[in-house]
Amino acid sequence: MELIDFASNDKKAPIDEVDALARAYFDARGLTVNLPADVVGDLVTANVHEGRMDTAQEWLEKFEERCSVDGKQPTAAPYAAFLNAAKDLDPYNTAAFETILDRMKIEGVVPDIHVFNALITAHCIRKHYAAAFAVYRILIEKPSMYPTPNDITYKTLVRATKCVSLQRASRSRRLKPPSNMVPVRQLYHDMLKCHIKQTSGRISKSSDIISPSILQFSLRTFLDIRDYAGAIIVLNSMDMLGYRPNIETYFLVLKHFLERMKTELGRKYPENEQYWTKVILKMGTEGAMNSPGSRKAQPSIGPQTVAFLMRLGEPRRLARDISEDDPQNMSDISQSSTSNTYKYPSSTSRFRLPRSYRVPTMRMLLGKELVLPSIRFSTVPLVRIIRKALMASLITKVKPEDSDQSQEDVLVSIMTSAKRDMVPSLPEGTEGIYSRPEPDKRKWSSSRAVHVFPNGTDKLKRGSG
Repeated sequence: MELIDFASNDKKAPIDEVDALARAYFDARGLTVNLPADVVGDLVTANVHEGRMDTAQEWLEKFEERCSVDGKQPTAAPYAAFLNAAKDLDPYNTAAFETILDRMKIEGVVPDIHVFNALITAHCIRKHYAAAFAVYRILIEKPSMYPTPNDITYKTLVRATKCVSLQRASRSRRLKPPSNMVPVRQLYHDMLKCHIKQTSGRISKSSDIISPSILQFSLRTFLDIRDYAGAIIVLNSMDMLGYRPNIETYFLVLKHFLERMKTELGRKYPENEQYWTKVILKMGTEGAMNSPGSRKAQPSIGPQTVAFLMRLGEPRRLARDISEDDPQNMSDISQSSTSNTYKYPSSTSRFRLPRSYRVPTMRMLLGKELVLPSIRFSTVPLVRIIRKALMASLITKVKPEDSDQSQEDVLVSIMTSAKRDMVPSLPEGTEGIYSRPEPDKRKWSSSRAVHVFPNGTDKLKRGSG
């Protein structure tokens, strides 16, 4: 068995040789030897990738015979392997999919999530989005009968929804969104709900539904469709789910806004028009960048712009007190606000930020300093940047005279709506995703504890909380 695995995976031997070796091994031992589902799946995958569909089905027959002799029900793994390989080889070969599904029905094989994922992915590749979401509806509406969606399910569907939402007008006929298409916010809601169910309400526990890649992908999607409120909800939920951003998360957010600024700065707008980049620049230090409204100026997107965006993510008390005597010199934010070399003005030296408030330096953000993927940073600066981006979008769309509410009230209403759409209700007694956890007082120093224990820090010194 190890020899077959070695030949097919490690040595990359021709599939016909591997197939002949496997047949000789199992034929020599007949029905006395076990036929593992994972080995059959590997053989099926290799044969399908080479276009040997009939040979792959012969291995499924052998597997079914072995299960029949043992009095066991065939598992779905080899069939899922066939469907996934067929999807990679030719997703438009619907006959191959129908053949395997009919075979599973005859044998009474219960499909697992990998089977459903293969079908959903194949439908999405064919741009049959209605069929893909119909399969998803089955999983969600009948959870007791079918497996729970995993991160691959949601990544595939989020990508499909994004593709339909961001279609560009062209001469070719645009795809009409299917009536059963699930919005991205609802998909995120369903994903969290499935995670909560699988972890019995312990949302910080791991599951096969929530992963760093799906959170990163969700954040990218909300940014791409410019649903900044949704992006904030994703970042806020990261902490509660036990994940923290790495340097790639910062790259993702900054790249989105840099590209949007570059695009808008390259366009011509009426002198008095309020557009997003013009508004966002006014939220920072005045004069820190060339005014995009000036036809004579040639604004550039570079390190100074990255520093400008990171400044928007600084806590108010620091942004207020950091010297702005020389607005062209952005070196005061070229370091992380928690870096040992970060220079605070004397007025802010008495402040101490939480230890969890770790921000990448400008050298890290510009790729001049290696950052290990395992190093995690705070979500706070990213949330602050995106919140200001949301406010800028609001200013460009809603005029004060057209609304009875203040801009702050409208912003609160938008965030409340996003939370309602994306965050499911939790079982009683569990912590809310959107709320912040209580700090661990045992990690605080005695000097800081005086703010929590004004009557003395004896308990803290003894290690009791």
